[in-house]
Amino acid sequence: MRKILVVLALVATAPLVSASEAPPVFVKKCKSCHGKDGTATKAGLRRGSPANLFEASRDKSREELERIIKDGVFSSEGKKKMPPYKNKLNEGEIQTIIQYILKRANL
Repeated sequence: MRKILVVLALVATAPLVSASEAPPVFVKKCKSCHGKDGTATKAGLRRGSPANLFEASRDKSREELERIIKDGVFSSEGKKKMPPYKNKLNEGEIQTIIQYILKRANL
């Protein structure tokens, strides 16, 4: 119950993001692979990023995006496709990224 309250408080206090403007944490931590507009960069494509992050996220839940961001993505052979960010981002930053992805995915 306490974890739910903490997450709700963080979501409620996360900066509101316009759908067209990437939040600074997304630009700093995600842009190198996912591009500022969600279009994968060459480096991202080499690592297995979807061609368009927002289109690929349309069928994902908030919980699934949180797991992906926190735990990273690994191939079936165990090769790291996306690093885990649970020790690199705080909960508010993770929720800000999720909020932005979901807004852009549902345009």
